[in-house]
Amino acid sequence: MASRGRRALLGMLFSLAGSLCQLLGALVTTPMIIKGLGREAYGVWNLVQDVVGYGSLADLGLGTSTVMHLAQFEGEKNAQAYSNTLHLAKKAVLWQGALVCLALLVLVLVFPWFFPAEQVANEIVRWTVLICGLRVALSLVGMTNKAILKAVGRYDWLNFQETLGSILMTVTLVIVAAQGASLIALGLSQLLVMAFSQLGFLRSAAKFQDRSLLTPPQDDPELRRKLTSYGQSTIWSKVAGRVNFASGSLILGFLQGPASLAYYAPAVSLTARFSTTMVTALGFLAPVMARASGAGDQASLRRVFLLASRFTACLALLLAWGFFLYGREFLQAWLDDGEIVARCYPLLVLLGLGLLVGLPCIPGNSLLLALGDVELLRRRGVSEAITCSLLQVVMGWWLGPLGIVIGTLLSMFAIRGLMQLSLVGSRFHESVSTLAAQSYLRPLVCLLPVVAAGVLLKTVCPLGQLRDRLIAWGFDLGEPASRTSRLLAVGEISLHGLLLAAIMGICCLWFCLDAGARQLVLNRWAGPSKKARRKNESDT
Repeated sequence: MASRGRRALLGMLFSLAGSLCQLLGALVTTPMIIKGLGREAYGVWNLVQDVVGYGSLADLGLGTSTVMHLAQFEGEKNAQAYSNTLHLAKKAVLWQGALVCLALLVLVLVFPWFFPAEQVANEIVRWTVLICGLRVALSLVGMTNKAILKAVGRYDWLNFQETLGSILMTVTLVIVAAQGASLIALGLSQLLVMAFSQLGFLRSAAKFQDRSLLTPPQDDPELRRKLTSYGQSTIWSKVAGRVNFASGSLILGFLQGPASLAYYAPAVSLTARFSTTMVTALGFLAPVMARASGAGDQASLRRVFLLASRFTACLALLLAWGFFLYGREFLQAWLDDGEIVARCYPLLVLLGLGLLVGLPCIPGNSLLLALGDVELLRRRGVSEAITCSLLQVVMGWWLGPLGIVIGTLLSMFAIRGLMQLSLVGSRFHESVSTLAAQSYLRPLVCLLPVVAAGVLLKTVCPLGQLRDRLIAWGFDLGEPASRTSRLLAVGEISLHGLLLAAIMGICCLWFCLDAGARQLVLNRWAGPSKKARRKNESDT
């Protein structure tokens, strides 16, 4: 049991490290790719990524379904059901990959017609679509290997390999961009790294799989229907997430052309990376809640949900406040393009506000998955996807990139936040107002002194002071727009942000914990209490 707990902790740490590597990789490579490709080709690159990314939905939720049922059958030591599930999953990913490849043939022909670019040849666009689409198909084929690792609880090894793949991807993109970025070269580099990663997952799955449960598979129509039904219910939440983050660029690229994405894509990419980092780090919540639910421990289930809700609310407030406090300075140091920064900053602030709605919904999603209420997730996903698409089209036609972001936020506030509270409240048999007060009001109260601390920090130690001092000490940093000055500015903003994060993390986490969790933390830090030591001495 202790070994499984250590592996879960290592898996969470590796998962967070991998997400941070992806975030840092995006920060490093985005300015290089924009400069190497040009604004219009960079827009085409983002459009290709978003369009072929819809191919990941071709698994129809079977990946999640396979993980849950493999873990269940392994716990029951049901060898026949375990082998049948594995056999069905391996068969499914083959036709899913083939389906994506067939869709690519159509997409290669129509893509340049939907998103015409003046400075990028149609043949280059077609080859880029084909290469990036094959990468998505390859990731689908390797889905079963990841499901095996998750089912046996080897999140440490799974996330270690994903972290290694993220680092390798970043290094490869930096090399390609430094040598003169091209659309085809970027696509090929991603495809090669994906092939290397999938080979590692294949070897890991063969190593850690419980071979004692492998028996000759048999035809089981009831199990097939069960897997399919569960998967189709969970896929709608993924569809809603894809619509929220990817459809905006498609609408904008269709209305105003690929070059307009040079102002839109950096802000969306940066926000999505932060959100993905948090979602990945909190991926352990669903199994923990499922364990408590299976044991019938409703008190622990409610406690885990409340603590996770307060924690994610703190993270959302921290990120949104950081975007507001440091967004413009960071963009200026990061992109070094005044026109892009001026049009990108309002989008970044609004998307930061969207984190206030998105991240606190993670514990609710985990709870519904743990309880098996996937039908409720499907309803929310369908309503959110439809609402978001309509608002993005109408407001994007009217206001361009700003309208698309506002439409996304309106759909999230209207559908995700309100429905999440009502659904979770009904599961705990509590009113929405009581649940909101217990989950989110504490972080809001804790934010007030942190807001004051952030304003005071920027007032006492304004950004740019470090550069002026280094110049006064005789260091040659070049012009403010030079690479050295920009890196120094990013580092200074990061130091401010880390200090603010430390203040907010300590304050919010402490005030959001309940009495039992606080005592547990104190015992871990201070060692056994005096009463416990006296009792042990008396027993001796």
